[in-house]
Amino acid sequence: MPYDAYGNYVPSKANNRTDVFGYDAIGGVGQLIYHLVHFKEYELDYTESYGLIARPYCQKGYAPELYTKDSPSGADLTASIYNLAKKIDDPSEERSYTDLIIEWCKQYGHPYAIDSLHAYLTDPQYKLEEDGYFIEKDGTFRIEDFMRNLERFYQGMRMHFAFEHMCLDNDEQALALHKDGKHFAGLPFFEQYKYDPDDAPEIDYSSADGDLVKMMQMDAAAANAVEHTDDFSRVVFDYYEELQEKLVDLIPDFRMRLKVNPKTRKMVFAADVHSVFDICWYTFARKLSEDVAPEDKGRASAKPKETEAVVMSCPFCGEAFIRRWNRTITCGKPECHKARKAMNQRNSRKKRKIDRVGVNII
Repeated sequence: MPYDAYGNYVPSKANNRTDVFGYDAIGGVGQLIYHLVHFKEYELDYTESYGLIARPYCQKGYAPELYTKDSPSGADLTASIYNLAKKIDDPSEERSYTDLIIEWCKQYGHPYAIDSLHAYLTDPQYKLEEDGYFIEKDGTFRIEDFMRNLERFYQGMRMHFAFEHMCLDNDEQALALHKDGKHFAGLPFFEQYKYDPDDAPEIDYSSADGDLVKMMQMDAAAANAVEHTDDFSRVVFDYYEELQEKLVDLIPDFRMRLKVNPKTRKMVFAADVHSVFDICWYTFARKLSEDVAPEDKGRASAKPKETEAVVMSCPFCGEAFIRRWNRTITCGKPECHKARKAMNQRNSRKKRKIDRVGVNII
């Protein structure tokens, strides 16, 4: 109980990160039940109250549809949302971010009000002529909200991908993580490891109000005030637990409750889903919870099961892709496959050279 015998609140002494039961410890795994609605067209409009908005068409000739099969999986949505953010943030991208967002919505599904829109379309009394206005109203979303949600998710995934590549001796993404893009702010997650902590000034985090990104920006400002190189001056993996905690703090909480799975008509313990970003965050969290230890990455023991789909980042083009049961590390594009072969050849020549030098020394 959170109160003592006198009615005074007693704060919990539990560590929220460690003193918890995982789903495997209580006999089950949380599930995700969602129903994407597909609109054929959108209209962009500007309002004084909400700024730029996107309104889906729900009219004759533009009837919304539900996926009957081949609905995008959580991994599909996660990879596609990450790649959308990467494209929007690319300085060389010529298309506007609004065009790219609408294109994504038309290809994958409506990003918000997932449950309410599904309820409209599955109601036995649903009629396009009578309910179209209300569906358009419920489906309208602010572009600013989408961009804010997209940036936050993109930052979390970039941080994770950079961390994964560091496990494979590739620091390139981690070293560039702090750089700002065309629309999204960089994440100075690793900047504090570019200098010796004994040389760093004390940082007062009170003005950050607990915002992790603001605290990282303060770390970056401190790093700029200290003489350091463009490489890491500390072994980053000596701070593995600290890095994990920061990544966990970026992920929002999930509300879990009993739901009825419409396919099986059974009750399941599932997360509430209101937007595509809920799906992506949940998929990301599940990936982290099932991931192998960093020292095991790249080993045969880390090979996923044949039924598993893992979202990864290509080390050559940086795009997210879904790795099935094989152990490939590239997205599969010809140019990335070619770069991988060239890298393997360089590594092989380097290894042969080292072996020859070792023989001569002996």
